[in-house]
Amino acid sequence: MAENAERFAQLLTEGLHRIRRREGKTIAAIQDELGYALGREGGTAIEY
Repeated sequence: MAENAERFAQLLTEGLHRIRRREGKTIAAIQDELGYALGREGGTAIEY
């Protein structure tokens, strides 16, 4: 189970960095957008 969590974290990190490069946004801005998309009123739902 821990391996799955580590792999998910790795893939999520890679995805965040690809979006950052493609769209020129900060990681924090992307995290906020993901948080809002998940229905979080406060923004960021993902933390390292």
